[in-house]
Amino acid sequence: MKNIFKKFPVIIIIAIIIMDVLPSCYDKDFLDISDTINWHPSFSLPIGSSSFEVDNFFDTIPNISDILDTLSTLPDSLSYLPDSVSGFPDSLIIHILDSIGILDTLGFDSVFFNNELRYFVQEKIPINDNFDFDFSDVDEKYDIIDSMLFKINLKNGFPTDADVQIYLIDSVDNVIDSLFSKPENRFFPAAEVDEEEKVINPTHINFDIDLSRERIDNIKKARNLLFNVNLSIKNKDIKVVSFFSSYEIDLKLGLRIAFHSNLPNSNSDNNY
Repeated sequence: MKNIFKKFPVIIIIAIIIMDVLPSCYDKDFLDISDTINWHPSFSLPIGSSSFEVDNFFDTIPNISDILDTLSTLPDSLSYLPDSVSGFPDSLIIHILDSIGILDTLGFDSVFFNNELRYFVQEKIPINDNFDFDFSDVDEKYDIIDSMLFKINLKNGFPTDADVQIYLIDSVDNVIDSLFSKPENRFFPAAEVDEEEKVINPTHINFDIDLSRERIDNIKKARNLLFNVNLSIKNKDIKVVSFFSSYEIDLKLGLRIAFHSNLPNSNSDNNY
């Protein structure tokens, strides 16, 4: 019992210290309750969707007869070619022109479009589309926006890779920002093909792009969205690249916004 009394002053000191420290762990003014309700909702909305096709592009690309007409205007050493290959299948003509280096000389590449041979110089097919998505509706409420996230759903139905970018542009088409800030995010691999090198399973990719506060503030003036697709015409795993009218790239874009709002508390006038 004496030992307990000897330790009693120490116990009192410890108790005093605990009583002094604990209040610092909570709000001393318990009755200081806000008169507003802090509300943190979020909502999602679809921005739009688009299908990218190559029909219009290939409508302007020369066919085999146009290529042979071009060859007939070349120097005499090559002018005989149109007559010498006349009547041959297109596939054989392209093989002949390729074997003697004419295609490399002229800078032509070739693909089949709807089973018809097409030639062109560029290695990628540019396709564009745009949506009128105006951020002016939320201009005055940007101060209550906590986060903004774009949701991208893309399906590549072509047998070649696609390079995609989505630009946010102002009322006079100046680029304000682009969603894919990293080059690797712009790459969408080719669809799966069968033994006949026809597409059997499109590549399907979903991902989100979460904007920083700086980017959220930067796109206040965005009045339109421009979708830009550069479709490759080559695939190292395919001997003969074929495009068909049924092939397309489908892109869907959505937006999720989280914000805060202080609502008046109907009980604020009540006494506790």
